[in-house]
Amino acid sequence: MLTEKIEIFLEVAESLCFSEVAKKRYTTQPTISRQIGALEEEWGIPLFVRSNKGLRLTPEGSVMLRCCRKMYQQCESALRTARELKFEKNGRLRLGFLEVLDVERIFMPYLREFSAAYPEVEFSVFCESFSGLRRGLIRDQFDIIYTFDFDMQSMSEEIVINRIGELPPLFVISKYHPLFTKEHITIADCKDEYFYLPEEKDSPGRTADLQRILRANGIGSGKIRLVPNLDSALMQMRMGKGIAMADNGTKGIWNQDYRIMKPEKQNDSIGLVSGWKKDNLNPFLPLFVNHQTVELQVK
Repeated sequence: MLTEKIEIFLEVAESLCFSEVAKKRYTTQPTISRQIGALEEEWGIPLFVRSNKGLRLTPEGSVMLRCCRKMYQQCESALRTARELKFEKNGRLRLGFLEVLDVERIFMPYLREFSAAYPEVEFSVFCESFSGLRRGLIRDQFDIIYTFDFDMQSMSEEIVINRIGELPPLFVISKYHPLFTKEHITIADCKDEYFYLPEEKDSPGRTADLQRILRANGIGSGKIRLVPNLDSALMQMRMGKGIAMADNGTKGIWNQDYRIMKPEKQNDSIGLVSGWKKDNLNPFLPLFVNHQTVELQVK
């Protein structure tokens, strides 16, 4: 209803004649006059000066005319874009996954279900580092990304962050590490070992998470070495140089070449989250986010 009143206001402001607008709209002059009066009452300002010589805009009306013209043009443009999206038959979703996530195990059941429901949608899948995902999302290279909660702490309010699961933290050593052959191994046995983590610029908050877990298990702040990214940390672990902090969603760690240690005491889990931009106009994005009925396999 407000849109119709604004349209009438714009038409009257252009013609400065109630009867002309009434004729154009196949209605009566008093009807148009009442619509303008209702708008003036709603806004609390006079829009026109009415006299025997005709109509003219008030100063307030001139201000509102400029504003309403701009607003109306923007609404029309947005409506055209929305209608074009509504009638799209095919689409593509660009998914960005943290490079160490076990995509097959965690996400594939849901991806298959969505694909069956919307066969017209094609997926483009990218695996990136923490920083690569954040950068790609900001630059509109991805529609949605999947990463850890601590990695999204610095994102702007323009990003929607949705927590989708909990991943208990784990510590991993390879068969090339001296502690690998120890019959019973705990985190306390690793107090003199190096813990490898990605640098803060790649993974903000990761160091604080590790230190919190180590303190809870009586190791203080631990001996931490920072490397460029998580793949580099896992590489150091595979060569037997130290211990990598991972989680049960990390691909490739469940095999006989590695020993897995679960912290005896820990206050929180690592949150697996998805993130997307609020202003993303891909019509399949809300369908993808809201359609989820399959529990992601994060346990």
